[in-house]
Amino acid sequence: MAKEESIKELDEEQRVIINICRDFYLYYYLPPMERIIIKIMERKFDSKLKGSKRYLYTKFKEEPHQVFKLAGMPKPNQVY
Repeated sequence: MAKEESIKELDEEQRVIINICRDFYLYYYLPPMERIIIKIMERKFDSKLKGSKRYLYTKFKEEPHQVFKLAGMPKPNQVY
């Protein structure tokens, strides 16, 4: 599926971000908002640099919809 999204191979940090979104969705039954993803990334990576919107956009070009797709979640507009 990552190849369809023009990602050659998922690195460890991309997998962590996907798992953050998946875990949030499984707990709340809602896709996380961008600012929530960034807050959780900041705690997980223990870094302000890696917990930023800019860093998220470097990891996923169509953030957050690309992350949702790779995590197997519906797009936010499909939930409501």
